[in-house]
Amino acid sequence: QIRRLRINAVLNATSRHGPNLGNQLGVIAMMFSGLETVASGVRGEDDMFNAIGAASATGVIYRMSAGPRAATVAGVVGGGIVAAITIGGQVLGDSAGFLKNLII
Repeated sequence: QIRRLRINAVLNATSRHGPNLGNQLGVIAMMFSGLETVASGVRGEDDMFNAIGAASATGVIYRMSAGPRAATVAGVVGGGIVAAITIGGQVLGDSAGFLKNLII
């Protein structure tokens, strides 16, 4: 009985919060993709700095309405995650194919 209630609660929460989370992730992905394309066009190079800068700018823009501190934290976190993935992929080389596929 308790197990069924827990499963039902999880399913209800998923149907209630899932679309909102999907929308937020879609907005973040579109902002990142657009900013990375702009950075590549402006700089004339296609390297890891475009992705790191785009992730930082995406975090800042996305959280700007929450205030400057939250925007700064989001920018640092976004840039840090992408930097860790790209640098980790370069350090590990071909053995880290799954890391490279995360940002492609």
